[in-house]
Amino acid sequence: MKRRMSGKMSGRMALNLCFAGVLLLTLFLTVPSSQAKTPIQLVSASMGGDTYFWIAVASKILNEELTDYEFSVRAGTTSANMVQLEKGEIPIAYGNALIYATMYKREALKTSRIREIWMMNGRAWILIVPKDSPAKTIYDLKGKKISCGIRTGEGAIFLDYINALGFSKDDFKLFFIGKGEGIEAFKSGSVDALACVSVIPSSMFSQAAASRRGARLIELSDSDVEKILPPRKPFESLSVIPAGTHPEIEKDVKAIMGWDPLCARDDLSSELVYRIAKALHKRHKDLIQAFPPAKYSTAENLIENHGFPIHSGTERFLKELKLGGVK
Repeated sequence: MKRRMSGKMSGRMALNLCFAGVLLLTLFLTVPSSQAKTPIQLVSASMGGDTYFWIAVASKILNEELTDYEFSVRAGTTSANMVQLEKGEIPIAYGNALIYATMYKREALKTSRIREIWMMNGRAWILIVPKDSPAKTIYDLKGKKISCGIRTGEGAIFLDYINALGFSKDDFKLFFIGKGEGIEAFKSGSVDALACVSVIPSSMFSQAAASRRGARLIELSDSDVEKILPPRKPFESLSVIPAGTHPEIEKDVKAIMGWDPLCARDDLSSELVYRIAKALHKRHKDLIQAFPPAKYSTAENLIENHGFPIHSGTERFLKELKLGGVK
């Protein structure tokens, strides 16, 4: 009898141990899935550009701050980003309200589902001349050779600006070439001036200043700004390139600035967007350290210069900061 009881007990113990082992194995296997990170892709503009670099740095910060998500980066194009964001095909991307308005007409902004999460870069329109150039204003460059960017990009912006000032394209000898060709033409002396749109600090200005010709900026006058800016609001605004941004810039320089926001559709989780905005604000110094033009990535710039409406998740965070201008 004792042997039978012992056998039964041994069998039960073995069964219990087996069950416990299965239970522990099940728990072990299910723990990682409960801690699995949700992937979120951040879509930039072309690879290697300023926008791509900002998003790459932001992705690293967000992975450190939002540990239940896994952020990754891929290259895109601004126009494609606008289409895919509107359709809900991508979660978060670099956007541009001016390009959107150009694609769909300004009225389409009223019904767009695209929302701004945070401000990325400010891009200033700058006009660079050699350090010893006699030109003091854009009017002094009439008849001169100017590299102004490709015709469908920054060249189109330059044409808009000079038309607003009463010029025609025939008043200058314009070279519709890319930035790489443009800076080489400036260095070699093939052009008298270089017009471009650039994040600040500007690598274009740094390269020009380091050349044998040196460089300085031509500033738009107040009356010039009044002719150019009003029809371009809210997509562009008047800003300042502070003295000391580059060693060659000894005083503040007025500049018309366009803005690059990080965007999502209005149905992206408000809680997620709130956490993203909070993390980017918290780690702003780290953003700047890795990418100095991120000094413009502030809550204040978002409030003052957003082209699309601000996402509800970001609005919640901005209210916590108690900043004016938030509904």
